[in-house]
Amino acid sequence: MVRATFVSVVSLLAVALPAAARSLPPARPEMLAAVQKFVQHNCLPQAAAALDAMGFEPGQIAGIAFYVNSTSADVGRSVGVDAYVKIQGQNGSVVIQHRQGCEIGGAYGSGSVRIPRRL
Repeated sequence: MVRATFVSVVSLLAVALPAAARSLPPARPEMLAAVQKFVQHNCLPQAAAALDAMGFEPGQIAGIAFYVNSTSADVGRSVGVDAYVKIQGQNGSVVIQHRQGCEIGGAYGSGSVRIPRRL
């Protein structure tokens, strides 16, 4: 029983831990301009690059907001930021996870958002 519990916990951690940081080419100027209409943030260029890499078009971006991700064992310590990107005509958001320093840690869709290409 203990062993089965341990394996389940290890499997859960393997899914929950972020993948290695992704190095992406710079965003197209059109994509950068599309996200800059909604917010200014130091991780905005990386978020725009991730949206480009995932296959979104600038006209699909309906909003973007950044939130501190503090899911560290050290209470109150920031481990990065998450960008929540609203996609025109879809319910939910594309969530782009940024590590400290704005490196992309991963991305996923919430709600009914469909991501054309995975990072």
